Amino acid sequence: MLFDFNHDAEHGIWMKNMLFPIDVVWLDSKMRIIHIENRIQPCTKTFGCKTYNAGKNSRLVIEFRAGTAEKIRLKAGDALSYCN
Repeated sequence: MLFDFNHDAEHGIWMKNMLFPIDVVWLDSKMRIIHIENRIQPCTKTFGCKTYNAGKNSRLVIEFRAGTAEKIRLKAGDALSYCN
């Protein structure tokens, strides 16, 4: 899933009510990876789920099936592109 927030900020992702683990990739406005969180587990708590973020401003966030970022060898600094 791709989230384009249309503005730079510290966009956080949490795993409340997710059913399966995912990889989360944060990108800047130039579509360069600035941070990756691998295999984030679902949160089953009612309150207190951890919020994950890049620790700096990002523009876009991509969620992949857990293990995908490692499998396709994504790393910070890589540039991505997509077609509409």
